Amino acid sequence: MVRVLTLLSALVLVVPAQAQGLLSRARRATYGKPRSAARPPLVTPVDPPEDDRPLDTHANTHPASDEPWTLEEIAGLGALAGLAVTSPLWAPAVVLGDDGANGYIPAHPYALPNANYLLPSRDGRRNAEGASPLAPDYLKMWGLRAGVEDGSRFDGVNRLGGRAWFDSSSRLGVTCNWDHFSERLPDGTSDEFVLADLAVTYRIAERDWIQMHAGVGGRGLFDRYRARGGFNFLYSADVFPIEPLVVSAAVEAGHLNEAFTLRLRASAGLQWDRLEVYAGYDWLRIGGVDLHGPMAGLRVWF
Repeated sequence: MVRVLTLLSALVLVVPAQAQGLLSRARRATYGKPRSAARPPLVTPVDPPEDDRPLDTHANTHPASDEPWTLEEIAGLGALAGLAVTSPLWAPAVVLGDDGANGYIPAHPYALPNANYLLPSRDGRRNAEGASPLAPDYLKMWGLRAGVEDGSRFDGVNRLGGRAWFDSSSRLGVTCNWDHFSERLPDGTSDEFVLADLAVTYRIAERDWIQMHAGVGGRGLFDRYRARGGFNFLYSADVFPIEPLVVSAAVEAGHLNEAFTLRLRASAGLQWDRLEVYAGYDWLRIGGVDLHGPMAGLRVWF
């Protein structure tokens, strides 16, 4: 009888464990690792008398000599470190020769005869008198793209996503992304949650054939249990090399509660009038859990 009860207890414990899939693991990762109580040291260290402590004669000195760092050297190293850390934000504009001019935005890529997409204001083109605002080549102070996509790991986990991006001639913009993750579990049940983010963006570099953005905002994970939130940083590029090709890539980093999050996306699309059909790959890590797979989608440009 005792053995039967033991076996039944084991089955009760095993079945829920099998039913916990990737989405459940990603959800648990937002709580962080359980903290164990700190154990006191077996032997309490005793500090030596002040006179017997060794002197640190190499603190704040050059690695190749015993000469102390000067204030100018410390400031120079700090400036070099600051340039290296911030280079992703200013280096693209330098490399591309972006002079900071604001740009005019047509309805979609390849709508203009003399620009692949965005037309810098220094080019001096204006809309013809009486031109229709609905015309594809009508130059505006704003641009909008929105679309839907579907991705799968082909192991029971599926992602349905929606994306929208507003950009402007002032280089400020807003982007919003929404992803519904669903998973079929081995026991016949299902699991799901929604991942969403919102960020304010700035176009850090532009030419008619490439635009690069950086943005900051927030990200949330929402399910039937609770909501989890955190910070999110965005770094992206959209390239329009030759009609009708559109190449997009983005890196996002942040956190959800106590879980570090990282997302890498890349896609290639074909532009036809205002419609873009694209395919690519989306890789997302929440804590130590990967939710990744190929994707395909449809985007509309305005």
